[in-house]
Amino acid sequence: MAFADPGARPADLGIARAACDGDLRRGPRVTKTHLVDLLDQARVRAQQPGFVALERMTLRGETRSVLFAHPESTVDFPAIRVDAGARLTFGVGVRQTCWEKLRTPVIFRLDRIGPWRRRRTLFELALDPASRPEHRRWVDAEVPLHGPAGGPVRLSFVTRLPEGGDPSYAWAGWSDPVVEGARAAPPTRRFDDLPPSIILITADALRRDMLGCYGHPEIRTPNLDRLAAEGLRFDHARTTCPSTLAAYAALVTGRHPAQLGLNAEWGNVPADQLHLIQALRSSGYQVILAPGEADHLARSVDPPLPAEMVLPTLGRPDQDGAVTTRRLLQRLARADRRPIFVWIQYFDTHPPTRVPQPAAGRYARQVPSPAPDSSWRQRLRAVESALEIQRALHQLRRGVVDIPLAMRLAATADALEGRSRGPDLAEHLRALSRQTPSEAAFGIRPDELRAFAAGLREGKVPIGLVDWLEVVERHLRQTEAELLLPFDSAESMDDAIRMTWAAVSHVDQLVGELLDGLEALGLAERSTIVFTSPHGEAFGERGIAFHHHALLEACLRVPLLLRPAAGLAPANLARRVVRGPISLLDLPATLLEAHGLPVPPRMQSTSRWREILESGTIADHDLFAIGPYATQAAIVRGKWKLIYAAHDHWLSDDWTFRRGESRLLLVDEADEAQDRAKGEPAQAAALRAQLMEWLRLGPGR
Repeated sequence: MAFADPGARPADLGIARAACDGDLRRGPRVTKTHLVDLLDQARVRAQQPGFVALERMTLRGETRSVLFAHPESTVDFPAIRVDAGARLTFGVGVRQTCWEKLRTPVIFRLDRIGPWRRRRTLFELALDPASRPEHRRWVDAEVPLHGPAGGPVRLSFVTRLPEGGDPSYAWAGWSDPVVEGARAAPPTRRFDDLPPSIILITADALRRDMLGCYGHPEIRTPNLDRLAAEGLRFDHARTTCPSTLAAYAALVTGRHPAQLGLNAEWGNVPADQLHLIQALRSSGYQVILAPGEADHLARSVDPPLPAEMVLPTLGRPDQDGAVTTRRLLQRLARADRRPIFVWIQYFDTHPPTRVPQPAAGRYARQVPSPAPDSSWRQRLRAVESALEIQRALHQLRRGVVDIPLAMRLAATADALEGRSRGPDLAEHLRALSRQTPSEAAFGIRPDELRAFAAGLREGKVPIGLVDWLEVVERHLRQTEAELLLPFDSAESMDDAIRMTWAAVSHVDQLVGELLDGLEALGLAERSTIVFTSPHGEAFGERGIAFHHHALLEACLRVPLLLRPAAGLAPANLARRVVRGPISLLDLPATLLEAHGLPVPPRMQSTSRWREILESGTIADHDLFAIGPYATQAAIVRGKWKLIYAAHDHWLSDDWTFRRGESRLLLVDEADEAQDRAKGEPAQAAALRAQLMEWLRLGPGR
C-alpha cells in the first residue's frame, strides 16, 4: 500500500496514484460504473442517520457530486464485475466552510473486500486543511483494480479520525467514485411494440426565456431545441402557483393547488386525489417517479405511494441530475413490458446553482465584469426558511403581523412532532440543535412555536418572537455559506445569472443523455415526451434576486414542450408553435386525451388536445394563480393580469402590497412597474370581481 502526498507540487497532485501490483492497462473504450448509483444497495455504518448521503460540495470554486461521509463511517458497496485493467477514479476533500474550524485530520481509506471479508487497503490519505493550506483543494486519486477478467470487486470507503480525534466540523466527501472497466449488459429494446408511454421531464425554477427555442441569444440548449423542433412549443404556458410542491400537485391531481390547500413547499397531497396517476394505472400503465429534488412530491403524498413507484434518489435536495438520469435508465431497463408513465425532476436549475466542472464556467466572462457590484448579494438567499424569516422580520420590525410566518411556525411544530412533513425550518432546527446544543433557541418546543403562531393570528407580534427569529436567521446564514460558495467569483448580478445559464445547459445535456437512453430501450419514438418547469425565477425584477415567491411574469411563465409519440399526431405537427394560454393544470387532461384515455370527472383539468390538433391555437380563457402562502392571487385575461393581496406582502422595497390592494398590470411589460387600474378602471373592476368570485366559490368551481 502507498499513500498519496497532498503536499506534492501542483503538477504531481492532479492524480495521486496508489501503488498496486502490475501496470494499469487502458482499453480503447471502457464502461463506467458510478458507485453512488449503488448507494441504496450498500452496507452503511455511520454515527447518525444522514451522516452518509449524496450531495454536492464546492472547493475553491469547483463543484462536484460527492459521497458525503462524516467520520466515523464505512460504506461497503456491492460487488461489481470488472474487466482486466479496470481502475477506480475519485477525489477526496473536506468541506470548505470547515477548513478553519476543523479540529483534527480526516482520514480517507479505500479497502478491497476479499473472500471471508478480508480487507486489503488500496489507498489511505489524511487531510488537515486547518493547518495545511495545501490540503484546501480536491485531491484526485486513481487506483488500479487488478483481477481476472469478469471477476468481482467489492470496495469499501472508510472515513475516520485519528484515535481520540474530535469529529466537530469533519464534514468530508469522496467525489463521484467511478469504476472504469466495469462490465454491464447492453440495453435491449423492450418497448417497440407496446402502446405509447409518457415521459414527463421537469426542471425546477426554469424561466421560459432561458432556452434557445424560446429565443435566448446565448444559452445553448440543443437537445431541448431539437425536442421543440420535432414537436410542439407552447408560447403562453403558465404555472398555477410559483411554489414547487403546489405546482407539481396540480400536475398529478388535475386539481388547482388552491383547492388542495397547497401553496407552500410543504403540505400533504391526499393519495386519493392523484387522478392522473390513478387513471394511468387503471389503464395498465406502470408509474415511475424519479424526482431529483429528493422525493419532494412523493414524501408529501398521504398515505405514501407504493415503493415500486418511487425511484430512490439517495437523499439531498441538491442531488446531481446526472445521478437521477443514470438511475432512472437503469430502472427502465428492468421495467415490465407495459407502457410507462415516467416523471423525472431536475433540481439543477434551481438557484443557487452548483454545476459540476467543466460546465460551470461555460458562460463565464473572459474579462472582468464591466460594473462590479456586491449589493445584490444582500438579497441572495439559499435556504427557503432563511428567505421567509428575512421577509417576516422586515414586517415584524415595522409592527406588521405576518400571517405566512404563522403558517410556517405551526407547520414546523407539527413536523418537529413527526405529525407531518413540514417546512425546511424544522429540518434546520434539528440540525442546528445537534451542532450547537448550547443555543436554547434551537431547542424551542412545538408548543412555543404554536404560541407564536397563535399570537400572530390574533394580530399581535408576540414577545420574544423577533429575538428568536434573529438568532435563527443568523445561524441559517452560516448554513447558507456552503450553498453560496459558487457565487464567490461573481462580481455582479450578471455574473451570477451566467452561472444559472450554465445550469440550464447542463440540464439540457442530461436531457440529451436521457433521450439517448430512451432510444436504446426503444422508448424514444414510442413515448410522448413533455418538458416543463413548475415555476420561473426572478433575476432582479422589482428588486427580487434568485427567488420565485411572487406573481411576476418571470415566475409564472414556464417553458412547455411536447413531442407526441409516433402515431398520435400528424407529421406536420412538428415545429408547431401553439398560440394562446395554457395552464399546467390542463396538462394532465391533455395528455390523457392525446393517448385515448378517459379523463377522470373529478379533475378540474381541461384537455386542449383538440385545439392543438385542429388549429394550433388555444382559445383565450381566464387563468388563475395562487401566491405562496395564499398571500396573493392573480387572474390573467388576454394581455391583462390583476394581482390581489389577501394579506400584507413584502418581498422587496419595490414589490410590496397592503392587504386588500389590487394592481392591474400588462403581462408583456418588461418590469411590471405600472399599475394601470386608474387608466383602465372598468378592466380592473371586471377582473377583480371575477377573481373574488373564484376565491369565494373555491378554485375550480
